[in-house]
Amino acid sequence: MAQDFRRTAFATMAVGLAEKFKFRFGSEEIQAEGPAPTIYRVEMLTPEGESTGGGKQSLQPIKLVPVQGTAIVVGSANQKDGVVEIRTHAYLAQQHAERFGAAEQLPITVEQYDALAKKMLAFFAEQGLKVVSMDARPLAPPPAPSRSGVSPMIVVALVIAVAVLAGAVVLLMTHHQ
Repeated sequence: MAQDFRRTAFATMAVGLAEKFKFRFGSEEIQAEGPAPTIYRVEMLTPEGESTGGGKQSLQPIKLVPVQGTAIVVGSANQKDGVVEIRTHAYLAQQHAERFGAAEQLPITVEQYDALAKKMLAFFAEQGLKVVSMDARPLAPPPAPSRSGVSPMIVVALVIAVAVLAGAVVLLMTHHQ
């Protein structure tokens, strides 16, 4: 007996968008370079189940999925809000460095990714969705130098030394009287 799926409006929209995306980008591949060259395919996930809770769970991740290895989330679509977020190469490189260390480079070049991003931007615009580009976060400023060049430990040591000397002076003065 076949299962009867009755999806809600948002779930149906999400599945429809993912199917159009797969039709358009299903054969799209990026050949990554580096110590372990691999091929990435672009995919958009669909919400699980027949409902998205009135659109509350309608976020659809867009990923670059390698044949072997870790997927790279490059954006997301939210049909409830009518917005698609596409991350820039700089954003992805920054996330990659935070996750794997600065020594390991993002395996996809700026040129490869920008070509794909341009195609995705056009696709989502054709679907009537507003596209927002997410760029890298500014790096945190370095900590401000301390006002005095004196370490707090040195100050504490000096206060203790003065207290000990004062105590010794008081003892000597009372002992000599």
